[in-house]
Amino acid sequence: MNIELSEKEYRRLLDMVYIGNWILNSARGDDRFEDYDLLQEKLFALAPEHGMRSLVQRWHGHIFPSQAYEDGGIHEAIADYEDAVFFNILAEELARRDLGLEDSDPEDFTELNERMEEYMQEFEKNGLGTINIDLYPSQSAPQTALTAPPEGEPKEEPPRCGNLPLSLGEEARRPAVVTEREKIHFARTICTTN
Repeated sequence: MNIELSEKEYRRLLDMVYIGNWILNSARGDDRFEDYDLLQEKLFALAPEHGMRSLVQRWHGHIFPSQAYEDGGIHEAIADYEDAVFFNILAEELARRDLGLEDSDPEDFTELNERMEEYMQEFEKNGLGTINIDLYPSQSAPQTALTAPPEGEPKEEPPRCGNLPLSLGEEARRPAVVTEREKIHFARTICTTN
């Protein structure tokens, strides 16, 4: 098979292949889909013939996207996608939890979509700043982390909102997707300024 591409189209194809392979393989560790890696290598290997030598580097006899390519904005595009997917999944999971639909679909999606939209508006306004994670929802939660201050010292008030460092940096903005098995419950919190 032969495909005719302009150099601009070829350059866009490299981006699409890189992004696709990143989504398929970046979290797989040693269990990568090698055929996708090989196809990416095959396509990037053509770059020097088309005046794009700076996009590739050779390592242990293989062709890889160069550091210059990876630093050229492709990961920002991937991060934008990951942020959007994260907030959409989180909004749906929270809405399903609120409506008791964790294991089923409603006959009419209107209420689910409306609840998801409420969460998306909250995330657009506050990010994760109003999300709390209750790791110990039962009364038998361990109390060892809390100690009383020495006598005579004032008690420190616990934070009313955002008491977990979920929005302190880029890595914290994109935590791994939490599954039901992990028994971590997200709860929407209304912050007060009393």
